[in-house]
Amino acid sequence: MAGPVHNQPPPVQQPIGIGIGQVPQDQDGVVPMGQHQAEVGQAQPRATSALKTAWMDVKHFFTSLFGSRVSTPTPLAVTNGHEATDNVLHELTRSKPNEGLVYLALAEWIGHNPFQQDASRDGLRQEVQVQFGDKLDDMSDMQLFRLYRTLQNNPSLVQDLGQNGSAYVMSKVDDMNDPGAMEIMQACGKVNDMGGVVTELAAMVKDRLEGRGYETPHINGTGPTPFMDRFTENAVLNSGDLVAALRDTVLQNNAEKDRVIIGSLEVSGLRDEPKGPQRSPGRPQDATTALEDPFFDDPFKGTGTDGEKMIDFFDKHFEVCSSPEFWSHFGAKTNQDNFGSAMALACLSRIAGNGEVTPRDLEDLRKALSPPDDRVKPLGQLPLNLIGTASDERMKMLGQLVFDRYFAMGSPFELNLEPQFPETGMVRDTFADPTKTGQERFDALTNAFVQMQGRQRFPMDSLTNPLRGIAG
Repeated sequence: MAGPVHNQPPPVQQPIGIGIGQVPQDQDGVVPMGQHQAEVGQAQPRATSALKTAWMDVKHFFTSLFGSRVSTPTPLAVTNGHEATDNVLHELTRSKPNEGLVYLALAEWIGHNPFQQDASRDGLRQEVQVQFGDKLDDMSDMQLFRLYRTLQNNPSLVQDLGQNGSAYVMSKVDDMNDPGAMEIMQACGKVNDMGGVVTELAAMVKDRLEGRGYETPHINGTGPTPFMDRFTENAVLNSGDLVAALRDTVLQNNAEKDRVIIGSLEVSGLRDEPKGPQRSPGRPQDATTALEDPFFDDPFKGTGTDGEKMIDFFDKHFEVCSSPEFWSHFGAKTNQDNFGSAMALACLSRIAGNGEVTPRDLEDLRKALSPPDDRVKPLGQLPLNLIGTASDERMKMLGQLVFDRYFAMGSPFELNLEPQFPETGMVRDTFADPTKTGQERFDALTNAFVQMQGRQRFPMDSLTNPLRGIAG
C-alpha cells in the first residue's frame, strides 16, 4: 500500500535512456509530482512516448537513407511453416517492400501452416500467434518499427485485404449460380485467410511496440490498390490458386507498364515510323520458308482441305501470315474467315500447350481476330486479365473471343458452317452451355473447323500468291 504524501530529499536523476515502459523514480520508489512526491507500485508497461517514437522515426529515416540493413534474414528456401514465417517477416521489413512479393509470402504461409478452419477464425489467429510470437519478441525495436511502418504505409494489406478481401473477390463474380461457384467461394476463403494473417500480425506488432514504449497510430484503409484489385480477380480466374493468381498479376502489371511506355512514346512522337519506304513486317525470308513447308505437298484430305495441317501451318508461319503485306493480297482478303480462324485456333493451341497466356500470345490472338477489313472495326488491345496461367476460366474467355469472331451466327467473319451438319450445332450448343469447360470449348471449335474444311477446297494459290508476293 502506498504511504502518505510527504516531503523527500531531491530525487536521484535518471539517465536519458530510461528502460522501456519505466517511470522515473528515486531510490525509494517515489515519483516527483510538482513540489510533492508520491510512491508508486510497479512501472506501467503500456506507457508510450511521442518523443521516443519521433526519435525512432528519425533514426529509421537515416538508417534507410544510408542503406543500413534493418530487414530480418531471408530464408534460403520456403519449404515449411517456419521458413514461410521468416519469409513474411523479411518481405515486410525490407526498405522498399514489393507488394507482389508480400502477397506471395502470405500465400506461401497459408500453404505451409495448416490451421483449424472455423467460422470465427480462431484457428488462424492461434496459428499466427504460435508462428510469429517468439520471432517478434526477438526482433529489435528498429525491425518492429519498420514492420509497423510498412503496414501503416500499405493500409490496404490490413484494412482492405484483412477485412474486405472476400468481398472484393465476390465483386468480381458475375453470376453466383455459375457452376464454378464453389471454387469461387474457396478463392474468397483463401484471400480472407491472407488478410487474416496480416490483421493478426498487425495487432501483435502493435502490442509489442506499445509494450516497448512506442506510439502506434491507427491504420486506416484507403480502398484496394490496383494490385489488390487485379489479384482478387485473378484469384477467381485461377479457382483459388493464390500463387498462380499472384504470378498472373505480376505479368499483367508488367504488360501494363509496357503499354504505358509505348503509348507515351507514341504521344510524344518518339515512336513515329521513319519517313520513306517502310520495312515490311512480312519478311521475304519468312515467306520463302513458308512456301517450302511440307503442307503444300499434300494439303488435302479426302474431298476437302486438311484442317489440322492448316492450323499447324499457320502456327509455324504466324508472323508472315498475319502481316499487313499478306492480308493486302486479293487471295488472302477473300479467305479472311478461313485463314483468320486457323490463325486464332493456332494461338489457342499454343496457349493450351504452354499452359500460360503471355503478352505476345494475347497480341497474336488480337491480330488473328482482326484481319484487315474496311467494313469491320479491328479489335483493340485485349484485356490484361487474360495474361497469366491458362486456367479453365481463361480458356473459356479466349475461346469465346474466337467463337464470337468466326463461329457464331452473324459474326464479323462467319465461317461457312452449314446448319445441316452436326458440328455446326455442336459448337454453338457448346458455347451456349455455361457448364462446358475451356477445353471442351476449344475442342468444339477445332472439330467444327476441321470438319468444315474437310468438305471444301479453297484455291491453294490464294495462300501461295500472297507469300510469293512477299518473297519477291
